[in-house]
Amino acid sequence: MDMEMKPNLSNLQIFSGPVARLRSMQRVVRPGPAFGIV
Repeated sequence: MDMEMKPNLSNLQIFSGPVARLRSMQRVVRPGPAFGIV
């Protein structure tokens, strides 16, 4: 993951816990640059 996305991801996990799990599933379904995959 990009260093710039790390702090944003930390805030996201604190802001929304269950949503982070949903995004984890989406990451497997459709990977992309938004998830830090280069």
